[in-house]
Amino acid sequence: MRRIHRTRRDWAADLGLMLFAACFAAASSDSIPIEKDLDPLWLTVDQVIGGLGCATVLLRRRWPVTLAVALLLAGSELSHYLTGPAMVAVFTVAATRPWRATAWVAAVAFVPLPASLWQLPEVSGDRKSSALTYFALIAGAIGWGLFRRSRQQLIASLRERAELAEADAELRAERARRPSATGPPTSPRCSGPWPPRTSTRPAAPR
Repeated sequence: MRRIHRTRRDWAADLGLMLFAACFAAASSDSIPIEKDLDPLWLTVDQVIGGLGCATVLLRRRWPVTLAVALLLAGSELSHYLTGPAMVAVFTVAATRPWRATAWVAAVAFVPLPASLWQLPEVSGDRKSSALTYFALIAGAIGWGLFRRSRQQLIASLRERAELAEADAELRAERARRPSATGPPTSPRCSGPWPPRTSTRPAAPR
C-alpha cells in the first residue's frame, strides 16, 4: 500500500474540502426532491450515507480515481447527499491525475446525461432542475480542477526556466572571471610572457 505523506497544509486542505462537502450537503438538503411516501428510515440511511461520503474525502489523495467513480455511482443510485463529496473527488482527479484518467471519470459522470435528458419531459419541475444542476456542478468541478492543474504546470515551468537562467548566468560569470584571475599564459622555462619577445635590433656587419 502506497503511503501518503501529508504536510500540515495538506491536512488543512483535506479538512477544508471535507467541511465544504458537508456544508454543501446540508445547504442543498432542502432543495432535494423527496417523495411524500418515503420511509423515514430510508431518509435517515440516505443522510448517513451522505455523512460517510463526506468522510471519504480524506482518502482523495490515496485513491482519487477509485473514490471519484464510487461516489459518482453511489450518488446516482443510493444517496442524494453525495453531490458535494463527488464534486471534491472529480476536482481532485482533474487537478492531479493524467488526462486519460480525467476523461474516464468524466465519462462515468456524464453517461447518465442522455437518459436524463430523454426523461426530462416526463419528470416534475423539481427533479428536472435538480438533475440539470447536478451535471452542471460536476462539470464545473472538473473544469476548475483542469484550470488548477494547468496553472500549477505553468508555475512549475516558469520556476524551472528561472532556475536554468540563473544557473546559466552563474556559469557565464564564472567563465568571465577565470581569464582575468589567471592572466596571460607564461613559458614553462621563463617567467616572462609567452611566446618570448624577439629582438628587432639589426645584426652587426662582419
